[in-house]
Amino acid sequence: EAMAAELTFLVLCDGKRIELTLPDRALLRDVKLELATADGFGGIEGAEHLYGAAIIRGKKVAESQISLLDAHVRHRDKIMINTVPNARESLAAVHAIAVEIDGLETNAAEGKAPHVEEVTKQMLKLDALDLSNLEDGARDIVRTRRKQELARLERLGHS
Repeated sequence: EAMAAELTFLVLCDGKRIELTLPDRALLRDVKLELATADGFGGIEGAEHLYGAAIIRGKKVAESQISLLDAHVRHRDKIMINTVPNARESLAAVHAIAVEIDGLETNAAEGKAPHVEEVTKQMLKLDALDLSNLEDGARDIVRTRRKQELARLERLGHS
């Protein structure tokens, strides 16, 4: 079997230009995961669902399991990928609440247990997030992140 070639290409995403180098056998999903890392969402389970279909050589490619080779990506090509509407904002909202929970956890570790009202306030913020306008994959990621933060708050409430 032929050696996998490295492809260097430019991804245009929401006004940003990100140069990536990946093996030609890499999947479009891998490109989306690299984008997620560049956007500060690395390590978030399912982060590739933040990104929609790609435009490669003028053709829309929705399948994330296709290899760059099979999608006809060539060295120095440009690929356009857009984020799923509202997904970034929803994830950023959860992240902002997570930062506040970090502060509550730090205080708790220093012996200053958070007041029950502070914990409740963060829970209400998480519950108030509107996920109805998200596509299924993006909704699942935000829902999972929200559950993780709720679990942290429950631990804080019982400390």
